[in-house]
Amino acid sequence: MHLNRRWTAAALALSLGGCASLESRDENLSYVRVPVGSIVEVTREVVVPPGQTRVFLRSDRPSPGAGGDGVVCDLEVRTLSDGSRPIHPGVFRVTRVQTQPFVEVASREPTRVAALELAGGDLAASDGPLIAPTVHMYLFSPQQPDVMRLSCRGHFDVPAWAKTPSIAQIRRALGDSVRLQLAWEEAGR
Repeated sequence: MHLNRRWTAAALALSLGGCASLESRDENLSYVRVPVGSIVEVTREVVVPPGQTRVFLRSDRPSPGAGGDGVVCDLEVRTLSDGSRPIHPGVFRVTRVQTQPFVEVASREPTRVAALELAGGDLAASDGPLIAPTVHMYLFSPQQPDVMRLSCRGHFDVPAWAKTPSIAQIRRALGDSVRLQLAWEEAGR
């Protein structure tokens, strides 16, 4: 029995290690992340409204949904101001990427834990929270140190169906105001 546990642990470690070593750069997959060292370029001035710390970006391309895929992005600044605050065109380096796969944004009452029923029950049809998986890209520019991060959210859904936005979806949601250049694209030059 003890030997079987060792073999099981070894097989699990090898399989997980093998998965970790597979790196995909397919921008359409929701699990491929923006790498640290990527560049976010603001191509035209965007303005943070008074009393806010973020400005929502709108895609300039006509398509259904917020960003064509239900993806919404915003630029955030560190300090709150009573006046409007411009974010000028410029280049920002991505210093850290944080993914929050299950950010609760709404809840329906009464909240019920979803249960998997072997007789064909629907796990996604719970009365639980709606979530919007979010990618936070922390930014740095010595010219505009108050600009903190670019955040992009997937569409609201129940946990079983919610997906983190793919790089392709993020790019579509950014429109023409912001460009995203991935670290591996920059290295390929």
